[in-house]
Amino acid sequence: MRAALGFMEWQEAVRESFRPGVAESTDAKCTEAVLNAMQKRKDKWVKFTRLAQNHDWYKKFGSSVLGRTKDALVKQCVLVEEGTEDGDGKKRKTGRVRLADDAD
Repeated sequence: MRAALGFMEWQEAVRESFRPGVAESTDAKCTEAVLNAMQKRKDKWVKFTRLAQNHDWYKKFGSSVLGRTKDALVKQCVLVEEGTEDGDGKKRKTGRVRLADDAD
């Protein structure tokens, strides 16, 4: 019985990691790839360009689609961009993003 329960838990973990995509357009596929990668990193700040390079998204989707997708996710408050203030009080983006919390 324990072996059967262990096997069921393993199946759930595999299905969570390898679920089929439902996206049809290039933008939707790019969005799905970005969100899946960000969900694996939970609440951590991630350098977006590094993430894109590690996953070869520039080759898969192209830079214009990738940039549009990132900007849209930030605009829709799905992703949050990290920012800092210079000594002059000017705000500057660091290039790092994370998934938005419900509190954001």
